[in-house]
Amino acid sequence: MVQKVIQSNKNQKPPIFQSDEDAIYQLEQFFQQQIRPAPILLVLVDMWSGSESLIDEFLLPIRGYKILVTSRFEFLQFEWTYQLNMLNHQDAMTLFQHYAFKDGICTVQKHLVEEVVRGCSGSPLALTVVGKSLYRQPEVKWISTVQNWSQGQSTLQEKIAFYNGQNLLP
Repeated sequence: MVQKVIQSNKNQKPPIFQSDEDAIYQLEQFFQQQIRPAPILLVLVDMWSGSESLIDEFLLPIRGYKILVTSRFEFLQFEWTYQLNMLNHQDAMTLFQHYAFKDGICTVQKHLVEEVVRGCSGSPLALTVVGKSLYRQPEVKWISTVQNWSQGQSTLQEKIAFYNGQNLLP
C-alpha cells in the first residue's frame, strides 16, 4: 500500500523497504516532503476486522493529516464512526444498472432486473458484484440466477449478511 501511495507521485521511483517500519517511515517522509503543506487525507478502503494494528501503523504525527477508514466492521478505537444504511430501491436500481448495462443496453426483461436488485437487499457491494457478473449475460443466465436464489436461503443473502458483518452461516 505504501509503495502505491509513494508511486502515485510521478517523480518518484518505486521505493524499496527494509521492513514494515521502514515503509511507514518512508511514507511519513514522503508526506512531509512531497505533499506538505497541503492537508492530507489517506483513505483505507474495505478494512477487515482484526486489522486494527495495520490501521494504527498509519496514524502519523503530521499536522493536517487525517485517515478515513471504510469497513463492514466497526473499529472501536476510533472516536468518530458513521454507519451507512443500505440503498433505497431507486438508488439500488441506478447502481446495479450502471454495472449490469454499462453500454446502456438492457437485454433482459424488466421484472428480472427488479428481482435481482431486490435480492441484493440494497447492498452496494452485492449490487456491484452481481451487476458485473451479469453484464452481457444471456437472459437464461439471469433466470437461473433468480431461480437459484429462490431456493431456500440464497447464497447471495448469505454473502450480503457476511459483507454486513453478520454471520448467518453455520
